Parts: sequence; structure tokens; C-alpha cells
Amino acid sequence: MWKPLTLTLCSLLVSGCMQPPQEPAIPIDGSRNDGVVVSQMRHNPNLGYRPDYTTLRNSAKQACLRWGFRNAAPFGEPAQMCEEYGANGRCASVQITQKYQCSVM
Repeated sequence: MWKPLTLTLCSLLVSGCMQPPQEPAIPIDGSRNDGVVVSQMRHNPNLGYRPDYTTLRNSAKQACLRWGFRNAAPFGEPAQMCEEYGANGRCASVQITQKYQCSVM
């Protein structure tokens, strides 16, 4: 009885450590007339995983859908800026901003 319970708890602990929670990406600016959305998210580079750019694109796509468009394509490269430094002098919070062009396709 203890063996299945122990295995279940161990697998939950390991899977919980695999991907730390990521802050949601949000649209912060844009123009419906130009079909442009700017989305932003924050990332802690010290956690050992890469930022999930899919969530950034999905937030822009949702904004485009609300405006009557069907998709969002990245426009240029994402801008990254350190917002907060830790006690060790390393960046503890990176703000990632990406501009997207809404499209009807």
C-alpha cells in the first residue's frame, strides 16, 4: 500500500519541479487601426528554463481576435530588459516585450 503512494508522491514532486510557473503574458499596447499588438511578460533567468514565447504570441493573438483578425505574427525581435537585480548582482527579473502584426490569414 505504501509503495504506490510513495511512487505517486515522488512523481508529483518531480513533475512539479520540472517547469516552474511562468507569469502570464499580457498585451500592453497596440493599435486596432494598424493591426499591431505589443505583448509583454516577465521571466526569471535564474530558474534554469527558457521563457515561453508561445504564451507571448497567444496573448497577442487573443487581442487580434478581439479586433476581428485571425492571427498574430511577430514583428521584429523581442526586446529584453532587466527590471530587478538580485543580491548577487545577477538579473532576477527580465521584462520581455514583443510587437506583433495582426493578420486576416
